[in-house]
Amino acid sequence: MAFEIHLRGSHRGAPREAENPFTKEREMQIPLVMDAGELAAARAILLRDGTVDDEGFAVVASPTFRLQWFGFDEEGGLVEVRGDLKDACERLFELATAGALAIVLTQAEAPVAAVTTTDAFLRARALADELGEIELVTSPSELAQWIATS
Repeated sequence: MAFEIHLRGSHRGAPREAENPFTKEREMQIPLVMDAGELAAARAILLRDGTVDDEGFAVVASPTFRLQWFGFDEEGGLVEVRGDLKDACERLFELATAGALAIVLTQAEAPVAAVTTTDAFLRARALADELGEIELVTSPSELAQWIATS
């Protein structure tokens, strides 16, 4: 099984100019980010079990799953998940908790997101217009169930 999940920070970052992917016009955006401590904790988890290069390319692999980012930075990133979902969710849960990250699934109608801590849940509720419906998951198995049924 393979699919993609967006990990997004749960704090508002500094405004910056970026290109709108739909209109190609330049506009001001306020990204969702991790603070410096959360980013350091998340990177430590990635480095404990995998690799992260200077460009943010990251891989965490085990005999039963593989997580791969083509850019992991203060905003989080898009992760490709391959293999056993339950095993992968052990690491995703740990990473989301350390980084206070929202785990976002994009659906046809609207995104949905899960967070793993009460603090992240309270912040994410205020960002529901960007993250979609927010759910608090309290264990890796609950996260795997949420992903499987969302």
